[in-house]
Amino acid sequence: MTRTIGLLGLAMALCGPGAVRADVGGLGGVNQLLNITGQVSATEEAAQQFGYSAISIGFAEKSPKKLVWMGVVKAATADGDEFKGRNIIALIQGYKPNLLAGGKNDPLAKLRAAPVGSSVTISGIVDTQARNYLVNSVRVTPPAGK
Repeated sequence: MTRTIGLLGLAMALCGPGAVRADVGGLGGVNQLLNITGQVSATEEAAQQFGYSAISIGFAEKSPKKLVWMGVVKAATADGDEFKGRNIIALIQGYKPNLLAGGKNDPLAKLRAAPVGSSVTISGIVDTQARNYLVNSVRVTPPAGK
């Protein structure tokens, strides 16, 4: 009996860390660093005209009616993997809002105030199951001519 427990402990020690690493590194992990670039739009229909997917971003401390619509041009994980980024965007489709943004006031204020037609790049950690997006940074490029 003692030998069986010892072998089981050895097997867990050898296999456990690799199994955890594989789950976190794959799309199956719950939390992913996600960078999204797109164009701010006034409506869902307008966002669908720009990029490959339309997403809505709500804000944790604001009214659920206040949404920012974006036509997503690029989504990539921390390692630059755009395939995983597209898959994350696909996972959050079918909900409104698609993402619920939270985090520091400055980046969230920039995102809320981004004018329609501006290009926005958002960086943060997304929880793919809860669709929470902990926003770290927001870069806004106003539309040409404004």
